Formats: sequence, structure tokens, C-alpha cells
Amino acid sequence: ASGCPDNRVTGPWFGGLGIPQTNYCPGWRLEGPAVAGWRMRDRELNGWRLTGHDPEQAEKSSNSSDLWWVPVSLTLDGSEFLETRPDIWLRPDEPETRIHDHGLTDQTRWVLMNSQMTSFYRCNYDSRNWDLIRIALMTHHESIHVNNRAQLIDDAMSLARAELLDYTRALELTKYLVYEREYAPWKAALRDMQYIGKMLIKTGGYGAFKDYIKNLLLPIYEKLSFRPAESVTGDYDDISVPLKTSLILDWACLVEIPGCLTYAKKEYKEWMDNYDVENPDKPILNPNYKDLIYCNGITYGASAEWDHAWTHYTRTAYASEVSNMIVSLACTKEVWLINKYLEITVQLENSTLRRHDTEDAFSYIATNVIGTPFAFNFLKSRWDEVMAAYGGGRAVLETILEPFGAAFNTEGEVELLKELREDHITDFAAFRAFDQALESARINTLWMENFYEKLVTWFDDNKNDLITLRNARR
Repeated sequence: ASGCPDNRVTGPWFGGLGIPQTNYCPGWRLEGPAVAGWRMRDRELNGWRLTGHDPEQAEKSSNSSDLWWVPVSLTLDGSEFLETRPDIWLRPDEPETRIHDHGLTDQTRWVLMNSQMTSFYRCNYDSRNWDLIRIALMTHHESIHVNNRAQLIDDAMSLARAELLDYTRALELTKYLVYEREYAPWKAALRDMQYIGKMLIKTGGYGAFKDYIKNLLLPIYEKLSFRPAESVTGDYDDISVPLKTSLILDWACLVEIPGCLTYAKKEYKEWMDNYDVENPDKPILNPNYKDLIYCNGITYGASAEWDHAWTHYTRTAYASEVSNMIVSLACTKEVWLINKYLEITVQLENSTLRRHDTEDAFSYIATNVIGTPFAFNFLKSRWDEVMAAYGGGRAVLETILEPFGAAFNTEGEVELLKELREDHITDFAAFRAFDQALESARINTLWMENFYEKLVTWFDDNKNDLITLRNARR
């Protein structure tokens, strides 16, 4: 942006909402590909709202935070990802920029924008380039920088959710993960899959999703090297190793890979057997996997495991362990323990649950797919008790209502939220918090209407392809 004051370039990045999106598409003439800039904003009821750059408006509002200067670096198939400086700047007053060099006229080679993902913007491509990228990932994924592999997955899945890219095209990219061993691409992919899983978990289509994720995870899961429990310091030369192991373990247990569940239950039992009530914080478990062990030990345990966690909550001197127990106690599948935990949250006298932990405990119960309906009915039938125990106020209400907005995805559930809001319409703080939860639930409902059948069919059709792909490289 030669000759442009710094604040004109940096202003939108620091003061604007959302992030911009760039589109790469082949040019109709020999000028080569074109890049168009857009602003990706917060989601509305119809998905993501995109605002294109009107040249006339850009000229009138050149200092507006609505307009972006986007630094675009380009990497061509066969090149190394060494140069991260921008090859061109996408200007807010030029909604389309044609590139006349950089060797981009060869449409048999893929092109990637944002080398090493050094800038914050989404990248979309034409179908030909997406196909070339998919082939490159499937045949020699390491030819693309690890940061860009993570970016490709995250951009594709985000654009698909915004209905700017076909979901099946985005999901096709994830198949290459059977060969991936680095942390960043897995983190990006599983973060995006988390939303899909949350939408499907109460439906008959969840099994196909679960099988796909399980087959995707198995190759890297089988390569994991678990540090023994006595390595309680958790020291590693490469921090990505425990991060990757913890991430893969979390998901392996979520989709019920047997070895993962065996590991978590065994470690939890060891913690119980060696627990010292006089020294409750004595190191026993590897700290990198504590969250996983605590939650799954309780999920697949019974009252003894739950009671042990409650004892630890009352005895530990560490705030981090208190937080771990608040979360883990909500992991139970036992309905009576869920209801017991809910009752504890509203006990104002003789309760060992700290007052400032009450709304968090409720929120985690509501996040548990089994606990969601019980938490909602508890809130509906005992609203006044809940407000008295948790303290009320907008922040508290947002904490306890957010899980319902995140989990509800049917018209019937939206109506339940509306009815509860109507019951407390005179409470201004509650009204605002309800509006936020309702907006999320409506977005989820629309997502289900638009994508449920298509995605379940895709997962069902492709879940076994991963086994073939894995065997092909052995």
C-alpha cells in the first residue's frame, strides 16, 4: 500500500468487525486470475452476512472500518512457502484486481493465497483450484505448508457453513487427514467438526458422523505415544506433542474408540486408588490428560466415581482443580446424578458448592447432551430459586441460557425458549439474554433444514472410504 497512511491500512483490522474474505477465480482473458475482496461479518439468521465493496461507497468512506486493505501473498504449485510478504494489496476502492504475472495463467497448477496463513482473511477458490488442492492433499500433503493445510480446512468448512462453498467439497478435503500427523490441521478440522457433531448428536444421523470421525482418527490415534502416569511433570520438548495427543484422545473417547475409553477409565481408577485425603493434590495423573481422564472416568463410571470427584472438589487447594471438577461432575450419564447436581446448585444453606461456581455448574450440566433437557426443565420450573441462588443479572443469565441456544436446533425447541422468555418478559436482563439464545437456536434450526440430509448422506457414503485410503498407503 505504497503512499498510503498506516492508519488507513490498519484501521479496519483493529476497529472493524469480522474478517475479510478473498475470492480467487480464473480470468476470462490472459490477464490471469482475479481476486475479489469481501467482508465476512457476524452470522445472521440466514447464515453469514457478506458485504461486498461498492467502489462508489469505498471512495466516499475510505477511512471507514467497513473497508479493508488486504495483503495477498500467492504461492504456486511447486513453489516453497518461504515468501510471506504480499504480492499485491487488495484495495477497498478496487473490488476486483487482475494479476498479470506470477505465473498464474497455468490452470493445471494450484494456487494458494495467504502463504503460511500470516494474515487474517478467508480464502475461497473456483472449483478447478479446489480440485487441484484436494488432489495435492491426498497425494502429497506435505507439499503444502502445515499452516496452510490448517487454513484450507478451516476456510473451506467456514465457507461451507456460510453457504459460500458446497459442504461436500469442504468435507472431501478432510479425507486427507488419514495421512496428517501435525497438530494445527487436526485442531482446525476438529474445531469445525465439533459444530456438526453438536447438531447431529440427537439425531439418527449421528452414527454415520461418528463412524466417519472414528475412521478418520484411527491412523493418528494408533501412532500416539502416551507418557506414563508417573510422568506427572508433563514436560515435553515440543509443546505440540501433548496438545495433539490431548486433542486426539478427547475425540477418540468422544467417538468411543475402545482403547481410549480403557485408558481413561484405568487412569481414573488409579487416581481413586492412590488418592490421599490429607494430600488431595498429590501428583498422580499426567496433567496434560487430566481433563480427559476426569470427564470420561465419570461418564463411564457410576456414583462412586462421581462422589470421588465431589470429594476432590471440596478438598483441593488449586483453583484449576476446582474448575476441572465443576466441569467433570457434569459429564455423568446418570440421570439421577444430573438431577442431584442441579439440586446442589440451588442450595443456599449448608452447601459445599461455592456460590460463584453455581451458574458454571448449571451451564456445564446444560451442555451435556443428556443433561440439556433436565437443566431446561429445572430452570423453567424453579426460575425464582435459580435466580436467588445464582444471583441473576445479565451476565449470569447469558451463562445459563447460552448452552440452550447452542444445543437447540428444532422449531419445537425454539418454541420452548420463546415460551420461557414470555414467562419472564418483564425482566429486561433476561429478555436480552433470551434474544441471544434464540438467535443461536434459530441459526441452528436453519442449518439443520439446509444441511442435515445432505451431510448425513455424505458421511454414510464416505465413512468406509477412509479405510481404503489408509490401506492404500501402507
